[in-house]
Amino acid sequence: MKVPGIFLLLILFFAAHLGAQETYMGIVPGSAKFHPFISIGGGPCFSVINNRKEVKGNYKPGDHFFIGIHTKPWFYWSFEYSGFVNHASGSINDIKAWNSELDGNFLFDIGQTKYLFKFLFGAGHLDWRGTYIGPSLNDNNKYYIGMRLMEKWYCGNLGCGVARTLGRGFMISADYRMRFASEKKDLLSISDTGFYFDVAWNIHGKKFYGENQHDMDKKQNKGKPGRIYKWMKNRRSQN
Repeated sequence: MKVPGIFLLLILFFAAHLGAQETYMGIVPGSAKFHPFISIGGGPCFSVINNRKEVKGNYKPGDHFFIGIHTKPWFYWSFEYSGFVNHASGSINDIKAWNSELDGNFLFDIGQTKYLFKFLFGAGHLDWRGTYIGPSLNDNNKYYIGMRLMEKWYCGNLGCGVARTLGRGFMISADYRMRFASEKKDLLSISDTGFYFDVAWNIHGKKFYGENQHDMDKKQNKGKPGRIYKWMKNRRSQN
């Protein structure tokens, strides 16, 4: 399955704007007092957990948990875990699955709003199990009723969504993710898709982006050009 064009555009957008991200966040380099911090969180998720085996696959509810290490106002690492148990799809029953992953998360301002565009990429491990109850798999001649099926993959992740800080020390987010894997050295294809809805909490009890320095800088720069260059200031002072 081909990678959707929207993800290729996101990768190009990320590559072109990473170097100027602090400016796009409305933060003048050197003025923001950001201190790294750790967050924890989680929430519900809905995922097609095995696009290969579940011929009549649909989105199944699960639980999602993560730990975030925030190293920049616009970037954090997340160690994530999601679980799906006691589901059925088509010819497969008693489905259980676990996803563990490590993702890098980038946050971009959406204009002058309090919302942030979220882009993530990373790697993970998928563990899926189900019981075959027949008879709708295309190659069901090698399966028998009651057979326990198991799949494990290492995968790459891509996703995008929106986020927003909320109250003191909280951030809410929603994103859509795709996981790409190869089974038995076959072609790389989408093995998992899902929607994730999370609430994160800064365990240090402070607002995200330090003492709200991010919002203060945005207010100070409201109405100013998006890019501020020091050489322009020098030319003006000379005149």
